Amino acid sequence: MTKWFLRASIIVLLMSNCIPLYAKNMFKNSEFLKWSEDNKSFYIRTSIGMASLIAAKNDKAHADCLAKWYFSDQSKKNDFIYGIMKQYPDHHPRGIIMAVLQKQCGSFQYIEK
Repeated sequence: MTKWFLRASIIVLLMSNCIPLYAKNMFKNSEFLKWSEDNKSFYIRTSIGMASLIAAKNDKAHADCLAKWYFSDQSKKNDFIYGIMKQYPDHHPRGIIMAVLQKQCGSFQYIEK
């Protein structure tokens, strides 16, 4: 089951990273930052929640790091992420969230055990 989940996660990650290359109007941070605070924070919270779930299936220490980093002070962490998004207005919000999480807690590339 773990091997299947890892393979499925990798496929989804690859597909989600390729989709913007083909999209005519890629969703950008500049548009995301215009959303209401409730919508922005929900998007980030659910994105990080899903990343934590994937991490928990592969590396408990990684999942614990993600949860501790973000959920200890969501408002402060959201502001931090928004600041990075402002620096990269033409990038997709998912890319920024992923980059921030990797910077804080390490890579999402798991080695099968």
